[in-house]
Order: sequence, then C-alpha cells, then structure tokens
Amino acid sequence: MQGHPRKIIENPLPVPELLARAGQGEPDCQYWAAIRYFQADGVPEDPRRAVDLCVRAAQQGHVRALAFLAYCYSKGIVLPKNSRAAARCYRTAAAEGYAPAQFTLGTFYLKGRGVKKNVRLGLMWLEKAADQGMTDALLRLGTLHKEGQEVVQDEERACNCFRRAAELGDAEGQFQYGGMLMAGRGVAKDPVQALEMLDRSCEQGYPEALEILKHMNEFIGFDASAVGFGDFPVQHTFPVRRRTAIYVAALGKPCFQSLAGDLYDYLRDNPKDEEAGLKDIAALLHAAADKGDVFLPMFK
Repeated sequence: MQGHPRKIIENPLPVPELLARAGQGEPDCQYWAAIRYFQADGVPEDPRRAVDLCVRAAQQGHVRALAFLAYCYSKGIVLPKNSRAAARCYRTAAAEGYAPAQFTLGTFYLKGRGVKKNVRLGLMWLEKAADQGMTDALLRLGTLHKEGQEVVQDEERACNCFRRAAELGDAEGQFQYGGMLMAGRGVAKDPVQALEMLDRSCEQGYPEALEILKHMNEFIGFDASAVGFGDFPVQHTFPVRRRTAIYVAALGKPCFQSLAGDLYDYLRDNPKDEEAGLKDIAALLHAAADKGDVFLPMFK
C-alpha cells in the first residue's frame, strides 16, 4: 500500500506453499502471507485479508502479527483507528521482547498517545529496544538526552547512544556522533575521528552529512604559523580545503602532499593564481619527499 513502509519478506517459502501452510494454521506463515497481501508482493493487494491472517496468527501468540495489528489500529487501516487498542497490542508484543513494539510503545508513552503520558515508562521501553541494538531507539534516546526537553540534559549519555548507533552502521548515528566528537560534547574532542564518522555517513548518502561535506570541501586560507609549524616551506597563507586544515591542525603535522593536492585543485578553478601556486606546490612536494609525510584519510 502506498505511503506505508515496506517490509523485507524474510520467509523463504514459495508463495503457493506459504499460502497453503498459512491456511493450515501455521502462525508464522499466516504473518508472512499477510505481509505479502498488504504489500501486493507476489499476490494481489488485499489489506483486509492481511488483517484477518494476522488476527489468527496473533491469537496464537505471534508477536509480529500483534504488532502489525497495532500498526493497523494506529493508522486506521481496515481496523477502526484507535490509539488505545494500538497501545494495548504494542504493550503485549513489547512484553514478549519484540524490539520494534518496545520502541513504538516507548514513543506512545512519551507523546501520551493511547496511554497516559509517562516519560519514565517511555524511556524504559526505548532502552529495552536499544539494548537489542535497535538503532531507531538509540537515536531517539540520544536526541532526548542531547536536547534535554523531556529529560535532564546529559550529553555524555547522548553521545554514548549515538556512538552505539554509529557502530551498528547507522548513517544518522554516524553523523550525530561525528558532530559530538567535533564539538567535544559528551566526549573528548577528536576532529579526525569526527571527520571519519562524517565520511561514513556520506558514503550512505545521509543528506545532512552531505551538506556538511560541501562545507568541509570549501577552500579557506591556511597559515602554517597559526598552527605552530616552524620551518615550513611556504611562508604565506595559501588555500586548502577546510577538512584538510582541520586534519592538519588536529594531527599537529604538516601533511605536505595533502596540502599540495588541495592547492592544485584550487588552481584548476583559479588559473589567475597559477604562477605563485605552482611554486608553492613544488615547495610542498619537495618537503614531503625530504621530510617524510603523513597521509590523511579523505572523503571518497
């Protein structure tokens, strides 16, 4: 159905066998057959049939089917829209340890949707989902602790939640954790690791990370004396990418080849500065060969 999130069909059975076994009363087959009918995946779209199958599966204790019914109640799909009924279904599935139900029930308590608003219970259910590695729950907890609106602000806890989401490969978690590292909020300031996190988020196409990447790729003036580099081959300010300047300042080493590479890229778009720029590039590359160099991790 358009406008509703699609599930990946995990059940490997061919459709005819899946439907046959669902008809024989197997709850897991009933659930996955329902999802196929709901998404028109290998069968005609039939949300009513999907709900009927999930009712039968839920009556046998299938928690995913119960969570599906909760979703239908919350959206008014086939079943009458009823937040209280949705909350009851989510609570039952959550109590059985189903992480998506725990997460949604936590958000219900935070919003007072279908239940009396209770921040403590909301956090409890979000934490249960987070303990199972659900990144949506980790991100929600991180945002709550970072903003400090519903709970007491705790940047260290927020950072820990974002870090865990980042380690699980979540693009938003990588972006948020990178921002905390860059600012030194809730964690020791580490611009190098921050940019690495931003890079990983960009590789997954996370929009906010891509916007920051544009900013990091802008050229700024680099002055070696400003970061305490003595005996530097270029005695005046020259343009490099912002990200390179951050890396160099954080590492405390010149990274001559990266500086030269940025300057070369700048000259391609600004040929009027070519004569002086090429001399600077030559000096930087000579220093790289003479003194050894540090290779920087860069965005791909």
